[in-house]
Amino acid sequence: MPPKEPIPVLQHDPAQIGNKKRPTVEAEPVLKIGDKIITFSLKNVDGKNYNISNAKKKKAYCIIFTCNHCPFSVKYEDRIIALHKKYGSKVEFVAINPNDPSIVEEDSYENMIIRAKEKNFKFPYLFDEGQFIMKAYGARKTPHIFLFDKDYKLAYMGGIDDNSDDPESVEQPYLANAIDALLKGQKPDVEITKAIGCSVKVKKKS
Repeated sequence: MPPKEPIPVLQHDPAQIGNKKRPTVEAEPVLKIGDKIITFSLKNVDGKNYNISNAKKKKAYCIIFTCNHCPFSVKYEDRIIALHKKYGSKVEFVAINPNDPSIVEEDSYENMIIRAKEKNFKFPYLFDEGQFIMKAYGARKTPHIFLFDKDYKLAYMGGIDDNSDDPESVEQPYLANAIDALLKGQKPDVEITKAIGCSVKVKKKS
C-alpha cells in the first residue's frame, strides 16, 4: 500500500530526470519516474474526502490535474471520460483541481460540483485547497498527468496525447499507450512528455 499521509512539501530530487528516448519537458518535474505515489486526502465534489490510500487495488492509478476554466482542460474532458470508460475497471482515475479560486472564480469548489454534474463525471473530482498536492507533485499545467503502476510507482507523466485541438488527428495517444503497457506488465515506451495546457493558477503571497 502507498504511505498513509499526504506530503505537502517539495522533497523529491529531480536531478536524475533524463533519457534520450523521452521527449523534452519544459521544466524539471518534482517527481521522477519510479518515485512512489504521494498520497492525499482531498474533498470530492460529493462532499466527502477521497483518500488515495483507501482506493481499491488496481493495475494502475491515474492522477489528472485539471480544472473547469482552462480551454485545454475543457477540450480534454470528453477524452478523459472516454479513457475512464475504457479502462476504469482496471485503472483508478482521479481528477484534481489545483487552481486558486480567488484568481479564477470558475474554478471554485461550488463550480466544480456544477461541472462534474454537467459532464456526469464517474471518477473523483477533488479540490486541492491550499495547493499542497499540486506543489508536492510538481504539476504545472492543466491538464497534467501522473500515471502510477500497480506498485504505486510513477510510470508516466505529461500530456494526454499530441493533439489538444482535434481528437481525430491524434497520432500519439501517450496516456492510453502508457496504460496499455502497464496492463501488459510492461513499462511505457514513452515515460515523459510535455504537458500542454494552462498554467496552474497559484495563490499570490500576501
